[in-house]
Amino acid sequence: MKAKLLLVDDLPANLLALEAILETDYDLVQCTSGAAAIEAVGQHSFAAILLDVNMPFLDGLETARRIKQLPRGAPVPILFITAATHDTDRVREAYNTGAVDFISKPIDRDVLRAKVKVFAEIHVAREQQLAREQRAREEADLLAANLENAGKLNEEFVASLGRELRAPLQTMLGSIRALRSGAVAESHRGHALDAVEQHADAQLELIEEMLDMKRISNGTLKLTPTSVNLATAVDEVVATLRPRATAASILIEFAADPELRPIKGDAERLAQIARQLVTTSVRASSAGGVVSVTLQRSGSQVRLTVEHHGPGIDAAVLPTIFEGFDDATVPESLHGMAVKLAIVGHLVALHHGTITVEGEGRAKGTRFVVELPTA
Repeated sequence: MKAKLLLVDDLPANLLALEAILETDYDLVQCTSGAAAIEAVGQHSFAAILLDVNMPFLDGLETARRIKQLPRGAPVPILFITAATHDTDRVREAYNTGAVDFISKPIDRDVLRAKVKVFAEIHVAREQQLAREQRAREEADLLAANLENAGKLNEEFVASLGRELRAPLQTMLGSIRALRSGAVAESHRGHALDAVEQHADAQLELIEEMLDMKRISNGTLKLTPTSVNLATAVDEVVATLRPRATAASILIEFAADPELRPIKGDAERLAQIARQLVTTSVRASSAGGVVSVTLQRSGSQVRLTVEHHGPGIDAAVLPTIFEGFDDATVPESLHGMAVKLAIVGHLVALHHGTITVEGEGRAKGTRFVVELPTA
């Protein structure tokens, strides 16, 4: 992007001469009066102003004084163009108005270009520094928001951790003690061991979530991208969750566009996204409900939709469902899902995708939609 210069002279021929020298390297704004120059300074950010001293009505010196009173004009260097550089009083007055240099008439092309180049480079460096400072402020604000959100999620996680750990651990301990004491009949030992294994898996998942929360908080949660057949990954997730859903009299249906191509992403994390969304939908459904999972191509995106028509989630919770929520605001079946869904939202963002949720209330079901880039 070229630095912008303001050229001010009441004679069009003089402006044309300046333009011929400078137009290749700079973006030029030209004015034929002091009043027009003042207006231009209020609208643009200039690297420098080349200002003719001898103009009618509002001369260059008064124009400079007024420009320097403007917020945009105060920092802009003014180079006066004049033939009277030998007039000491005039020169002193010019410097008092904010001049930084003089261009003598007749104008030397090389001198003009050299002087303007210095101020243009200073302006560009200042603009770049301001842009860096703005980016730093924005990043600091974003970090503060992320930390605040992470803190909220950590509080929710700690609050739910006791609830989530206590019951499974008690069940595991009870089963182990019963097995050890011989109180469990031989025919029932397999079932008891299955229960212990399921609860142990749940505890491992909680530990992984705790680690994920720490990584989110300190910005170290990273992906391991590979070529992923998303249809296969989601199908495996559905197959894993289907037995538990069937036990609760809930049907999981899955359909994928046969033309889908592999996408680049972290296979484990993509499966985690699908697993938590399907789990949420199953848990929010009632007996006899259906959870529909679909994968389809949508332009340059792959769209994963997980939808159910069961009790659903309160519409008031939906706008912030991926930022953490209070268990009191959702059905009991969804208690403990706040941290899981917050992690899902973060994982989708790391894949440069988007995630939305739609629903009209607890009695009308919920639809999760994830869109991921195909390349």
